[in-house]
Amino acid sequence: WNNWKHFKAVEMIDKKRAEALIKGGAQCVGTQWIDTVKATGAHKGRLVARGDLEKCKVRSDSPTADNEVQNLIFSFAASAGCEVASADIRNAYFHGEALSRTLLLKKPKHGLPDPSTDEYEYMLTRVPIYGTQDAGRQFWKALRTELLDAGLRESLVHQACYVYAQDGEVLLIMGTHVDDLLWAARPDKRTARVIDRIKGRFELSTEEKRNFRYCGKEVRQNIDFGVTVTCSETSKKLKPINLPVGRGKQDGPVTEEERSQMRSIIGSLAWIARTCRPDIAYRVSRMQ
Repeated sequence: WNNWKHFKAVEMIDKKRAEALIKGGAQCVGTQWIDTVKATGAHKGRLVARGDLEKCKVRSDSPTADNEVQNLIFSFAASAGCEVASADIRNAYFHGEALSRTLLLKKPKHGLPDPSTDEYEYMLTRVPIYGTQDAGRQFWKALRTELLDAGLRESLVHQACYVYAQDGEVLLIMGTHVDDLLWAARPDKRTARVIDRIKGRFELSTEEKRNFRYCGKEVRQNIDFGVTVTCSETSKKLKPINLPVGRGKQDGPVTEEERSQMRSIIGSLAWIARTCRPDIAYRVSRMQ
C-alpha cells in the first residue's frame, strides 16, 4: 500500500463522486489482497484489481522477447567479449502510461492498512494497476518509449528486441520480457549513458551479471565470455508418470489418466528442448 501511495496510483473519492462517474459510464471493479509464500518462508502481500470482472474492450497485448532474442543476446555477448546482464523493474506497472479511461476500484474486503482511508469506499485510478486487463500493455508502451528515447532502435524482425549502434557498430542489444530486462553491452561510455538513463527512469532491482536466472533458465558466463544456458531447476520439477506396480503391455492399452500424464511431461520437455536442449528435440517431437 505504501507503493500505491508513493506512485500516487489512486485517488480516494467519496461515494457520491464515484456514483456520478459510474453513471457517466466509468467501470468499477473490486480489489483483493494476494498473499504469496516464498521458498524462504517469507510472505509477500500484493493488492490487485479484479481485472477478470472488467467488461470493457481494451488492447491487452504486450510483446515479449522470445527465446531467439535471448539467444541472440547471449551470442553477441560471447562474440563481442562483453558481459551479459539482467535486472527487473520494481513496481513495474506503476511506471506505465497513464490510463486513458476512467476506472474505479472498490477497497478490498478487509480494508486498507491506512486509517486515513477509512471514510472512503472507492479509489480513482491514475496509473495501470496490477490485475487490470491493459496494465501489461500500458507498462510495455512506457518502457518502449523510454528505450527509443534513449537512442535504441527497435528490431524490425523481433518484437521487444532493441539495438544501440553507432557508426555501424552494434554496442548494445537488449530484450524485454514484461518487467525483466536482459542485455549485453560493450564497455563504453556511450552504452553506460544509455543504461544510466534507463536506471534513472525506472527503479531496477539488483543488477546481476554473468551468473543469474532468467525466465526459468540458468545463465552462466565463463571467463572467456562464452555463455552456457541450462534448465536444471525446471527439469527437476518434472514428475515421473505413475504406473501401477506390475503394469505391462499385457494389461491393455494406456488409460486416459496415463495418456494425460504423458502429454503433461511432453509439454514440459518441449519447452526445455526449445530453450536449452536441442539434443532432445527429435525425441520429444517423436513422442508428441
